[in-house]
Amino acid sequence: MEMNSNRIAMCAIGGVAAAATIAFGVMIWLESGEREEIEYTLESQISRRDRNADASAEVTAAENANRKTLADWAGKTYEAAAEQGRRVFDAAQDPVAFKSQMVEQAREFGNLPGDAEGTGKIVKDDFGFGFDGFVKGGKIPAKDELPRLQRQWYDIMRFLKTAAGCGAREIIAAGSAPKRETAEPAPASGRRRPGRQEAKDDPYPVTVERYAFKFKARPAALVQILNALSTDGRLCEVETMSFEQEGDPLAAVLGATKEKDKNQRSGRRRRASRRDSAAEGGDGENEEDSPDKKGLVTDPASCAPFTVAMTLATYEFAPAQKAQKEVEK
Repeated sequence: MEMNSNRIAMCAIGGVAAAATIAFGVMIWLESGEREEIEYTLESQISRRDRNADASAEVTAAENANRKTLADWAGKTYEAAAEQGRRVFDAAQDPVAFKSQMVEQAREFGNLPGDAEGTGKIVKDDFGFGFDGFVKGGKIPAKDELPRLQRQWYDIMRFLKTAAGCGAREIIAAGSAPKRETAEPAPASGRRRPGRQEAKDDPYPVTVERYAFKFKARPAALVQILNALSTDGRLCEVETMSFEQEGDPLAAVLGATKEKDKNQRSGRRRRASRRDSAAEGGDGENEEDSPDKKGLVTDPASCAPFTVAMTLATYEFAPAQKAQKEVEK
């Protein structure tokens, strides 16, 4: 069947219309993401306009003043904390000189008196302060590692001196602790909207170093150590702490008394009748050494020290880092 000119024209027009429709649909699909972002921005601007329209001039002025006051307070607090815990080192220090400094400070601390087995000092002879390769070996720190090593050595020695000054009897272990794992936030469902996940500069940057310590201290000394850390100018946080004691003096005394009383009763039962044995047992309760009668107590000062395991984090702020960079220049 032959098509006349009218049918041919209609088919051509239909084909062009179909192609235009498909192209238009593709364009809509490609532009859907951008359109959603524009709509979200528009909604935010409309909402902000409505809030500003409802607020009076006095409320708006008060809000702006409060925002400025809060920002000034936060900035000054941050600067004060940074200045209080500030540490300044010689950035041009030679790695060999730093190693010598570590060895000398370790030697001085290792000569403090304590209860380390076989030494009468606060640490054993092979204690490496978490830097065995530098303190006890011949390793030389790399130049690019000095900033990190200086901070870690400073923090570790600061805590050890604090612990020793508060009455710790032995330092068993010291060194860096692994970073604490934090759960990653779950991604939001649906299409990402603009501004929701944009990275912003932290106005109050801080770097954290974590350390693990193990030492022996009596209860009073442990309390003094925690009080000293809470008032230290350098901001730190006790993340985890556990302590245990070898044996229980009170339980040992009570257990020994009960065992002694049990043996005495058994002897009486073997030497006398059941009735006489019971009577003697009653007399024994009144006359023998009984916790109820003697009021057994233990003196914390005479107890064995606690073995304390502690994880400590120190915080360092940007102003101290900027000051260090200026020294390096």
